[in-house]
Amino acid sequence: MMRFYMVFSEPQKAEPPILLRDGPSFAAPFFGPLWLMWHGMWLATALYLCVATLPFLCFYYITPAGDILGSLLSFTTLFALALEGNHIRAWHLKRKGRICEAVIAARSRDAALLRYWESLSPPDNQSEGGL
Repeated sequence: MMRFYMVFSEPQKAEPPILLRDGPSFAAPFFGPLWLMWHGMWLATALYLCVATLPFLCFYYITPAGDILGSLLSFTTLFALALEGNHIRAWHLKRKGRICEAVIAARSRDAALLRYWESLSPPDNQSEGGL
């Protein structure tokens, strides 16, 4: 199955590019804010914690069924993080100055990186049919 990968690189630095798979992040809902912090997304971590915990505390103290509503809201934020985690990470990389150079379709991450490096190399100037 072909997957799409976004290639982010720094324009002025010789750092290797970052490849992000377009689609849901399977690690994000299991690790939640730890996944966000691992990737250095501090603003997203703070927003996630506010969205996940503040309404939970409000529902818990206001209504008798607050623990159910709070748990449902917490599950909803985890589901949203699973669906949008890689897009939040792409937004974060753009904020840090990285440029999305290409979107590559490939079967694996390694194949996508190989296609990216091949696209940067200049074409051969050999004539067709010649020896």
